[in-house]
Amino acid sequence: IENELSTYSSKLTKMNYFLNAAYNKTLVLIDEFGSGSDPDLGSSMAQVFLMELNKSKTYGVMTTHYNSIKALASELPRVDIELISRPEEPSLGVGEGVTGPTAAAIGNAVYHALGVRVRDLPVQFDRIVQAMS
Repeated sequence: IENELSTYSSKLTKMNYFLNAAYNKTLVLIDEFGSGSDPDLGSSMAQVFLMELNKSKTYGVMTTHYNSIKALASELPRVDIELISRPEEPSLGVGEGVTGPTAAAIGNAVYHALGVRVRDLPVQFDRIVQAMS
C-alpha cells in the first residue's frame, strides 16, 4: 500500500527479496503459495519461485491448492510433500496456532534451518525465539 502496489505486485516484490536473500539456513513460510492473481500466472510464478528456492537449499513450509505446484514439488530433489485433508475442520493459515501434521512440518523446517527444536505446540514465533536463546 505504501508504494501503491497491487496485492500481487507486492507479493512479487517480496518473492524477489526472498530469492535474493535465501541460502541454506533460510526458513520461508508461505500460506496459499501462488495466490493473489490469475490462477495460471500465480501458479507459474510460484513454480519458478519454488525451483529457485530449491536450488538455494532453502527450507520452507508452503501451503497451496494448485495441483501444478504439487506436481512440480513431487519431482524436485529435497522436497517432501504432505497432503493434508481435513474437510471437517477449517483451514489454518500461517501463525494460526498450527497443531496437526502441519506443525510437524513447520517444526522440522525450523530445526533444519535454525538448528533448534520447538517442542511446545502450537509452533509460534515467540517459541522459536525462545528455543534459539
